[in-house]
Amino acid sequence: MSEGLRAQKKHETRKTISDVATRLFIRDGFEDVTIAEIATEARVAKMTVTNHFPRKEDLVFDIRADFTSWPSALIHDSVFHDTRELYFEALDAQHALVGFSGQGFARMIRQSPVLTNALHELHREREANLVDLLIRRHPEQGLAPVLAAAHLTAVLRVLFEEVFDRTVGDQPQKEIVDALWPVAEQAFDQLEPAFGGY
Repeated sequence: MSEGLRAQKKHETRKTISDVATRLFIRDGFEDVTIAEIATEARVAKMTVTNHFPRKEDLVFDIRADFTSWPSALIHDSVFHDTRELYFEALDAQHALVGFSGQGFARMIRQSPVLTNALHELHREREANLVDLLIRRHPEQGLAPVLAAAHLTAVLRVLFEEVFDRTVGDQPQKEIVDALWPVAEQAFDQLEPAFGGY
């Protein structure tokens, strides 16, 4: 088997496991589903599940790398303005990176302390990535880049949580977008005087 086919098969196996696990978690509750049950349902060995997902909560957050690197990995010139633009693009697309996930998924997160803590960890990792980017770009500015990253990621986190809460409340996604848009504009407007230079 070629390297390309091997990588594709590995990706497909990982996606299947994650999809099966998420379906079981939503149906039965995160705490009540075992790795063995997921392996059986996905028709793989238990070790295959743990090789792809070392922690049980990783099965839920299979977009971890994309989540924590967004937006720092996509920023080009202006951290503030690029982040603002990326946010509204993702909001308009109803993307998972800004909280759109479906009522069953959002409720599952809200009902599990383990998953709630794991989500907070993702937000902290996203902030750390932005801090690293700003410090590398502005090493002479001391604590200011750290504060800028904290403020920007706090806005992203609060808006994310609002999308989640409205999703749990069964508000249609289009209505969520319409409600969040002016709030997000106000939030970014408030940040710009202090951090628009980044």
